[in-house]
Amino acid sequence: MAARRGRWTLAVAALTIAAVPSVAMAQLTERVVRIAPTLTSYKMSSPDSAASLTQTAVPIFIAIPIGSKASIDIGTAFGASSATVDGRAASINGLTDTQIRGSYALTDNVVFTLGLNAPTGKATISTSQLEIAGLLGTDLLGNAVPAYGSGLAITGGIAVGRQVGSWNVSGGASLRQATGFEPFDTGSVRFVPGSEYRASLSGDREVGAGRLAIGVTASTFAGEKFGTTATATGNRYLGQAAWIGSLGDGRPDLVLSGWHLASGTGEYAGTTISSQQVTNLQAAVGFHLGEKTIEPTLEFRRWTAGENQRGTLSLLGVRTRIPVGGVTLFPGAAFGFGSLNHDLGAGAFGGSLTGFRLTLGMARTF
Repeated sequence: MAARRGRWTLAVAALTIAAVPSVAMAQLTERVVRIAPTLTSYKMSSPDSAASLTQTAVPIFIAIPIGSKASIDIGTAFGASSATVDGRAASINGLTDTQIRGSYALTDNVVFTLGLNAPTGKATISTSQLEIAGLLGTDLLGNAVPAYGSGLAITGGIAVGRQVGSWNVSGGASLRQATGFEPFDTGSVRFVPGSEYRASLSGDREVGAGRLAIGVTASTFAGEKFGTTATATGNRYLGQAAWIGSLGDGRPDLVLSGWHLASGTGEYAGTTISSQQVTNLQAAVGFHLGEKTIEPTLEFRRWTAGENQRGTLSLLGVRTRIPVGGVTLFPGAAFGFGSLNHDLGAGAFGGSLTGFRLTLGMARTF
């Protein structure tokens, strides 16, 4: 499926701020395998139109340490997605691109990374798939597989961390270079992504009975082309914050987190791409029952793009942690409701939004 290069997948944008690179490397002393089958279904309705989207996704992640200073991780997913908009049905099935990343700790506080986006996913869609592509890529829904493919790309980066007073502070920079691909099956136009430059700064410290983590990431893009026409992806800024602590001895844990994504106005195929704003707030309370954990969750997301595209989504859910032998299970379920007004690429849609998400995550460390 054609995807805007450099797109940030909000389904995996939960706060992942590492205190310092040495901490991140310490977490990769063992092999880790994670798989998270997810079923998502949404229905949208109004007096004049109706739409639905269902996706079964199976993300897979493997991390392997190489000695005491290096590691490699591989991630991909299989997705089966189908949608109906005012009686028009379409589907996209198959693997996504595969991300391969290697990390090397030059010192305790300096880490180099090199990543490869292998084009194992579908980067070309038909005109009949425009509407389902629009629903999948909508940042409001946070689909496990928002896009299937975006061509070959290589990313290199560096992260540096140190202690500054009571704060653990880290900063990073990266450059991403990608090759071109044909976004539509007409075969007449080729999209050539430009360079993506990204910088980030984060920190964490103890606050009260817990730990506060904050971070900001900025991305800028240059040199894109759609056929012979220059295009532009707007600059993107992501701010994140989380507090993880306890309500007291023997009492439940509390997690409060939020992020805000802002992207500037861009241009694609001669069409202006509106600026976007996405805000997400989440709270979770963790109850410990021996080795098991149960976490009721409440999440709210708001999305706007330009003057007419907007949506809200509230999610009420529960997630659990259950050790079973050498495997840890992470079952979860959530019910969502809200509204969505969106241009799907082949016509605008607006109406109420309801749906659910079921997940059965599994992790094995060995």
